[in-house]
Amino acid sequence: IDGIPGGRIHDGARLAIGPDRYLYVTIGDTGQQPSAQDTSSLIGKVLRLPLDGQPSPDNPFGNEVYSYGHRNPQGIVSHPTAGHLYVTEHGPSDNDELNLLVPGGNFGWPNVRGFCDNDVANLDELAFCASETVIEPLKAYTPTVAPAGMDFYDSDLIPAWRGSILFTTLKASSLYRVELSIDGTIATDEEI
Repeated sequence: IDGIPGGRIHDGARLAIGPDRYLYVTIGDTGQQPSAQDTSSLIGKVLRLPLDGQPSPDNPFGNEVYSYGHRNPQGIVSHPTAGHLYVTEHGPSDNDELNLLVPGGNFGWPNVRGFCDNDVANLDELAFCASETVIEPLKAYTPTVAPAGMDFYDSDLIPAWRGSILFTTLKASSLYRVELSIDGTIATDEEI
């Protein structure tokens, strides 16, 4: 794929091969916030490509875009049995996110930060969420923690961690463990 925009900030640029054997690529908003809502732009998206690099014939928008409305996705991992994909995402000064990706999903940026709850001054998140189908995160973090690389823990070495997402943070150098429901769609517990 050619023509992926870059910027001084918010480039994302994480790669993962999903359980469907497609390549997923996270692209930040590169500082061009409105483009994250434009499904014809590669900015602020998660892209999905066959391993030969051609556009996927069954992507939601007929191009490389799998999901949109992302600010700066820094980690990506798949659930080994349910097949879900998850991304960690940096918020600005609030609302870092752990997201469950949905094909064609709008994750709200720059009109929504975290949940549809009007917790940010000068943003009418409720109105945007009422007019758009916004996918809310599994978890949001204010103050920010700067979530980065992530993995899915599927080992028996630490039985209590099995079925959890693990991610590191760039602030406070922490390891977060987010326990998920059996189907992988709900964050049920967390420890740092």
